[in-house]
Amino acid sequence: ISEKTYVEAGGVVSIEAEHYTDKSEVNGYEWKEEKDFGRSGNTMKAYPETASNAKESDLTNSAAYMEYKVYFTNAGSYTLDVYRMPTLNERGTMRLAVAIDDGTPTVLSGTNKYSGSRSKTDAWSKGVLCNSEKLTTKINVSEAGYHTVRVYNVSTGVVIDKMLLSKNNINSYFGAPESYNTTYNTTKETSTVTEDTEVSGID
Repeated sequence: ISEKTYVEAGGVVSIEAEHYTDKSEVNGYEWKEEKDFGRSGNTMKAYPETASNAKESDLTNSAAYMEYKVYFTNAGSYTLDVYRMPTLNERGTMRLAVAIDDGTPTVLSGTNKYSGSRSKTDAWSKGVLCNSEKLTTKINVSEAGYHTVRVYNVSTGVVIDKMLLSKNNINSYFGAPESYNTTYNTTKETSTVTEDTEVSGID
């Protein structure tokens, strides 16, 4: 398996945001690692904070991105949960976008406290208290093998802690522990990879 690659096992891939395969700075936007800020290690934050947001209608050309290479043994539909760090004074919602391979980015929006909706206000409050908000979408893995999950900044200042891909709903407060990664997490005892699901001999 190539370096800096996560391996899906049992329909689960748990990714730490700072353990990206590659990242790109675009139009002055960039993702930077924030030390000791997340619930599970470090986080990645979109800079510069003082800039205007990326052009949502043309994210592939106007936004900075991070890429995560994943080897999937199981194709099909996956739920993608992105755990972001909420802000204390969120008068405008924070947004990011995700895509798989060369697909069209899907924009995910954080909860805005000042929405005029009690349910959304409660969700925002919970995110602040828990120091994490889960943004969810669906992606389709067309076939087994290598695929790339890409994360774009839309809002500047948005912070990502981790991501979780799962074929079945996982009843967990903060998702599975980090999956096996050929560079960042090679300890199988702390991974979703087991001897039965280990992939070897792949170029």
